[in-house]
Amino acid sequence: MKRLLIFLVMTIFLCAAFVAIKNEYARCLPSSGTGMSEVIETKVIDHLFIGSSTFRKGLDIEELEKLGGYSYILSYNGNEPALIQMELAYLLEQGVQIRNLYVDYYPFTAASRVSLSDTRLLLDTDTKFKIELWERLKSSGGKFSSLYELFVSANNALVLWWPAYITVNRSRNRHGGLIGMKKNHGTTKVRLDARPLFGKRDGLQEAQLAAFRRIAEMADEHGMRLYFLEIPKYSRLSNNSDYIELRAGMDSELSAVSGRIIHAADMDFDDNNPDYFTDLVHLSGIGANTYTKALMANLAAEVPRLDEAE
Repeated sequence: MKRLLIFLVMTIFLCAAFVAIKNEYARCLPSSGTGMSEVIETKVIDHLFIGSSTFRKGLDIEELEKLGGYSYILSYNGNEPALIQMELAYLLEQGVQIRNLYVDYYPFTAASRVSLSDTRLLLDTDTKFKIELWERLKSSGGKFSSLYELFVSANNALVLWWPAYITVNRSRNRHGGLIGMKKNHGTTKVRLDARPLFGKRDGLQEAQLAAFRRIAEMADEHGMRLYFLEIPKYSRLSNNSDYIELRAGMDSELSAVSGRIIHAADMDFDDNNPDYFTDLVHLSGIGANTYTKALMANLAAEVPRLDEAE
């Protein structure tokens, strides 16, 4: 009985130690080719694109590199304005310098209560960040199960298999972006028309809008040029009345802060071409390549200014 008790105590101690070390020091693991750890290692980023999976799948890193300097796509699935603001603050605290900041303009994330969709974010941050994140989740109705996932269960297997994970991930990604996107085609109109729409959810959330305002303040404080960048959505969604209403509300809110809004409609891009999309909100590889080239053309007049030395 005594041996069993000692075994149980040792097991609990080792598990607790593993969790504590993971929460504070997983950020020190070798970079997988995506995420904040690589940005922090780089220190100076000329063009940082920070957003959700719409950025990772909607921007072609091989085209963005033509902007000159160092471009990076920092994306987490379901990344919301509130989390983007926290990520930006964390990067700045770590001494990262950013010249040009491109923030995901996606009305549906601004119409969501604060939540964590991608636990990979936890691997890139320290315990202090996780505590602040929990406070935000709790204020938006987060439950104990979220607390347990945040500090205990998330990413345990991934940490143990990290060498294999980074080998695979590095072969597919560079500077946060997918490599060789031009080979990947989209889907069909029939499949896109069968996809459900999202509705207005609960309308634009103050916590998300406040995050946009704080992002603009940080950009001003740190001398960043700020852009709010909308990745194209399939025409069935972008022309939907709910999406249009949320987008108008976003425009109204963002008009009061510094930063240029770049709408998808500003581009020479056919959002009715199903080959450019894999679903209603994500571009195919060909769609991303086409859109990124259109974005470059849109920024053409500013590119010389963007690349000037500070």
